[in-house]
Amino acid sequence: MRRKLGLDAFQFYFSLGEGRSYEAVANHFGVSKTTVANVAKREDWQANIERLNAAVRETNEKRAVDAVAAMNERHAKLARLAAGKGAEHLAQGRIERTADALRALKFGIEEERRAVLGPGTKDSARTGEETAERAQALAAKIRAALSAAEATVPGPPPA
Repeated sequence: MRRKLGLDAFQFYFSLGEGRSYEAVANHFGVSKTTVANVAKREDWQANIERLNAAVRETNEKRAVDAVAAMNERHAKLARLAAGKGAEHLAQGRIERTADALRALKFGIEEERRAVLGPGTKDSARTGEETAERAQALAAKIRAALSAAEATVPGPPPA
């Protein structure tokens, strides 16, 4: 009982994955293993498998890179939001929350740099620390200005 293999034999062979075998193809199509081996040799199935596997790997790597890039962008947006909230607290003069504002600024700046520049970037840590120091100095100036303003503003008249 000699039958030819159709064009879908290779597709079936490829779909079997890592556990693929000529014997499985032979059983599926009702032909001998020798027939499958001859067709596979003639059509160079092994080279086609390697080519397709390379294409699958390339597609998976591109998806992984795209996923990491999207994740980094989301993290950078969240970090910008945190830094913005910290700046908002400072701008609105919520002095009782200065420490929270500074922490949000520092966190936001560091995380945005890490998301954009990548982890382990020396500039991200140094610049984040420098910015936090500048923000703390600014907060001290704001506190001093407010204290001076309170000292010069007369209190309510005595009752």
